[in-house]
Amino acid sequence: MFSHYSPSKFDSWRYCKQKFFQIYIEESEPLFLPSYMALGTTIDKTICDAFETDEWVDEIWLEERAIMYWDKIYEGIIPESKKQANKKKKLIPEICHGPAMELYQRYKEKALETQVELKIEVDNNLPPIMGVIDIVMESSLADMKVTSQTWSKGSEKMKMQPYFYSLYLFEKDRKLMETYFQFLIIHTGSMTLQVREVQVKRCQAYQMLQYMYYIMQDIDESVKRYQRIGDPKIFSGQIGGFQDYTCSRYQCPYWKGCEKNLGIEVKEK
Repeated sequence: MFSHYSPSKFDSWRYCKQKFFQIYIEESEPLFLPSYMALGTTIDKTICDAFETDEWVDEIWLEERAIMYWDKIYEGIIPESKKQANKKKKLIPEICHGPAMELYQRYKEKALETQVELKIEVDNNLPPIMGVIDIVMESSLADMKVTSQTWSKGSEKMKMQPYFYSLYLFEKDRKLMETYFQFLIIHTGSMTLQVREVQVKRCQAYQMLQYMYYIMQDIDESVKRYQRIGDPKIFSGQIGGFQDYTCSRYQCPYWKGCEKNLGIEVKEK
């Protein structure tokens, strides 16, 4: 997707990631919503292509704790070209229709009543890694609102930065939370995910279902060192690509346990 950008475009911001959520609602009716998160990186043409318009925006700068998610897109409060303000509000309902829109409206109303905050704190003493901590949720963007914080990659002397995710989940009740919001935490050290009384330690991850399709791209200093995580050819809607790449590459002491927890075959490299 980034083939039309030169490597120099990312010199100041070594890390840029792109997410695609493939959501299946009622009998696998597809609803495709792209969600982009970047740290100080301009992403213009890619967003235009995603929404099939050359008039979407001239330039979008996503701030440190900003991510494009459904309710903000729908409400039209993502920074954009002023002349496109009205067009976007008309465009999104055309994309989000039928059961998807009904589901969105239902959870949006519920979200006004209940919000649960989830924080993940990272051990600053962990060794440097090339990727970032991330969470993959089995759900649709209609069910959740995500705000996150990450860090830009530095040089070869890059060090881990302490940070956390603040994740606001729209839930009907705790059972819905435990049943439908299943988390996969990708990292190489210990962390604890807390949701009220629920605690899930890393690598005790639940298996994702087919509702969400996630792609993460890790862009390094040069094209030669470019690593793509979760290539569709090996990903196939499952999480094997992530777990095998992340945990075995960085020799996570728990990664073999994921074979049982995630129901996948993990091979040593």
